[in-house]
Amino acid sequence: MVSFLVLIGFMAFVSGYVVSLEDRLQRDGKFFPFSVLTNLKASRKARKVLTWLGMLILATAVVCYLFGPQQSVSIKDNYQQLFIMAIVFLFMLMGHAREQEFKKMGNPPRHTTA
Repeated sequence: MVSFLVLIGFMAFVSGYVVSLEDRLQRDGKFFPFSVLTNLKASRKARKVLTWLGMLILATAVVCYLFGPQQSVSIKDNYQQLFIMAIVFLFMLMGHAREQEFKKMGNPPRHTTA
């Protein structure tokens, strides 16, 4: 149950949030992935309702995991968790590298009119 909630919540959250991260990076030249509200405000194209729904589903999954019945974790599950953490780390590294690229190239970020 929790795995299903995490999968659905992640897909809903990422589908809109990646767009807002890219828009803020292009506009301001800054990569702040944990500033959810600021990033969503920066983008007109992001699917804001779907992003907030995904966050709600992920929060529900965390509550179910913490207060639900204990489940045994296999070696395969541990490898999957390690793989997911590696992907998140690479995503953060890529965003930081793009921010540094904007700073070094001296290209002004693309400004959109409001």
